[in-house]
Amino acid sequence: MSSPEAAVALAEYALLDPEAAAQHQVLREEILIEGATAAYRPLILGEQLADWTALTTWDESEQYLRAHPDLLELDPPDSVPGALLHAARTHDIPTAYVLVRDRTALQQYIDNALTTGDADALRHAAAIEDEVYADQLSARTHHQAALLLAGTPDEADPADLAPLVADASPDTRNRLISETATLSATHAQQHAAHWVRIIQVLAATG
Repeated sequence: MSSPEAAVALAEYALLDPEAAAQHQVLREEILIEGATAAYRPLILGEQLADWTALTTWDESEQYLRAHPDLLELDPPDSVPGALLHAARTHDIPTAYVLVRDRTALQQYIDNALTTGDADALRHAAAIEDEVYADQLSARTHHQAALLLAGTPDEADPADLAPLVADASPDTRNRLISETATLSATHAQQHAAHWVRIIQVLAATG
């Protein structure tokens, strides 16, 4: 990719597929500036991420992540892979995988995030609640709380919780009300109206 012949080949390739040729040209320029190892690293990590997320069991997934620790450098959008990488970075790989295997362990992780006001941990935990345990009300509530803790109230809309409340068990609603009330008491000076609104929506029964 760094040879003069490569430049000629890219020019010819551009006549057949301009878009692909442009991508190769960007890569060639990165190789010339940074070297091949650095230039190809994002591509390699991207392929590894795709392979990792395609695995179908937690055991295979954990083994792959242990074998490819460079994946911990990545920060995918809110999702279970992103949550696993975050937990593995802040704790370790075994701890991360306990969260997707044991609902009680995830709740303990959430409780710690609530105690410390850790918006990132709470946001990632919400992804696991939603995608692994199919607990949408808990996931959405914790995501809303994470947005408030992160200081982004404009992105939070407690009304989004309303359609989910009716189908949730009383125990789930009561737990979420208690959690939110505790957060509200700790962070009442920030976005008080939003905290109150979340509690009101969760407490509504009809």
